[in-house]
Amino acid sequence: MSEGLKLGSYGWRHDHWQPGFYDDELPEDWQLTFYANEFNTVLVPASYLDESRDIEQWCEDVSENFRFYIEWPQQFAATDSLLQELESMGEQLGGILLSSDIQLDTDSPVYNWHEGNNGAAIWHPDNAIKSDLAVFAIEQYDLKQQRQWLEAFMEDSGGRGRAVLLSDAVLDIEDLRELKTLIELKGF
Repeated sequence: MSEGLKLGSYGWRHDHWQPGFYDDELPEDWQLTFYANEFNTVLVPASYLDESRDIEQWCEDVSENFRFYIEWPQQFAATDSLLQELESMGEQLGGILLSSDIQLDTDSPVYNWHEGNNGAAIWHPDNAIKSDLAVFAIEQYDLKQQRQWLEAFMEDSGGRGRAVLLSDAVLDIEDLRELKTLIELKGF
């Protein structure tokens, strides 16, 4: 994908992506690298941070242009060492997504699901606010609707959209690929 608008899914560990995307023989610890060969960003679920995590290894497994958006786990305090680990990602940290009123003392981009809280708000089709990050949930995939959302997001972001993340954990890999093609055709 180009260096323009980045596209990614909610996590890269999806059993239903096997064998259609991941080969049955592909070790789980190679899945991120395989995913990053086709997509250039990911929304890391908080559950990935609860498990044994190796953030340094994640960064080594992808290109320097790949971006991680991190769903901040609600049970972690703002002073937790997790913030230091995330900041060590440097440019590969696209942003931290909050779903609560936690205040993070960081220079990294912070996004919030709720307007008025810590960080910038996240664009989604129902709020159409100014933001450079969009998160879509695809319940019934409709490419025409996705095109309309992408166009609205790019208009609302003043053409400065950074990333589109799909939050549907049951997303079919072919739907993600179609959206990638649409982004490329639209020149975003």
